[in-house]
Amino acid sequence: MKRTGSSLMLFLVLAGLATCVPCYSQTVYGVVAPSGSTDLFIFAIPFGEVKAKFRVSIAARGFESYISITPDERYGVVAPAASTNLFIFEIPSGEVKATVSVATALPTKSSPVSITPDGKYGLVAAAGSADLFIFEIPSGQVKAKFPVSTAAREFESYISITPDGKYGLVAAAASTYLYIFEIPSGTVTARISKSSMLHEKSSRISITPDGRYGTVAPTGSAELLVFEIPSGKLLKEIPAGAVARPESDHVVLVGTAAPVLPPPPEVTVVTVDSGPPATCFHAMWTHGSGVQVENPESLVSVTRLGYCTSVVGKPNAGGWFHFAVPTPVIGTCYSKAAGQEVGFRYRLLRALINVHTSGPDVRITRVHVWDGNLRRAQYDDLTITGGPLMRAFDVPGKPDVIYGIGISIRVEFGPAGGWVSLIAAGGDFLLGDQCSCK
Repeated sequence: MKRTGSSLMLFLVLAGLATCVPCYSQTVYGVVAPSGSTDLFIFAIPFGEVKAKFRVSIAARGFESYISITPDERYGVVAPAASTNLFIFEIPSGEVKATVSVATALPTKSSPVSITPDGKYGLVAAAGSADLFIFEIPSGQVKAKFPVSTAAREFESYISITPDGKYGLVAAAASTYLYIFEIPSGTVTARISKSSMLHEKSSRISITPDGRYGTVAPTGSAELLVFEIPSGKLLKEIPAGAVARPESDHVVLVGTAAPVLPPPPEVTVVTVDSGPPATCFHAMWTHGSGVQVENPESLVSVTRLGYCTSVVGKPNAGGWFHFAVPTPVIGTCYSKAAGQEVGFRYRLLRALINVHTSGPDVRITRVHVWDGNLRRAQYDDLTITGGPLMRAFDVPGKPDVIYGIGISIRVEFGPAGGWVSLIAAGGDFLLGDQCSCK
């Protein structure tokens, strides 16, 4: 067999020191199942110490093997070439937690494994099989198995998962259809004809950030398809070539799915010398990547991303998260009545949060608003779930701002754990009544 290279995945494990919270030691592990070998290796970087080595193939592989890592970096999953089994293993010990039979014929190619955002389930449509498997991590228990190809596949198939982890999509090799299905039940919600000819190669599916739409440039077709999730309703077939393509083209999505924002507070533009006091305000926000975690022991992982802080919680656990909002305290404005600039102290009108939870089992249950050590608003017994969504909380009495505004939210995770994306938080700050808004 021709040696074509290997797949290598590196990731960080950060271990906090008990003597100093900001201090930490950092270990980087490499995980690889190299071509030309039957084994999988886990090794430390930079010193190259091999932490684990175990066999995953019955013969030396001629092609790369894909390795997937759970969001909390505790487990790896591989469906290697030259093996009918899938392996779930611990990192860095290499202890194999489960072996799952996912192929009936010995494949020459590895198969990529997709993992849900909460790390609970893995999905694979392995080479050497006509079926798709949904299995638990780390137990390996198969939750669903159903055919997505007309015969055992020679090549790997790519599975896409919606951001909320509820639906999977596959346009498998050896099939003319694209399937949309529920996770983990495997219930097929839609089947779309993607090409008129049976093809040995899988097609890559792109999903919008809000999980509502999918698009694919399928193998065996000259068109681009745009469709709804999970209904599979075909919205558009776009001619994109003179002949059917031999391999799928990856559709790159640009832009983000912005949540629907509530209308801004009503602004009455009148001057103090011609009517009631003006309602003028400044909106100040902070990005979710800077949120502070109070209860890390209740969490599986905290990941700082470009668009949010993504938190995976432990089952039946909960924790507080704190946003520090940039705060205007003292300002100046023009007063038409005084005919000059005047000083004033800002007042807090309302606090706002922008969040997204994985489902009804993950809920924002409490929101508290602080000015320094003074609690200005307290909302308890809430049930905020789903999203992405924004919620506004009025602050009783519109109090003067004295120190700096903090917004604290309590998140409760259900029996299945789950995740929450903390996107942003902010406040609306009133200018002084003596200010003229125009």
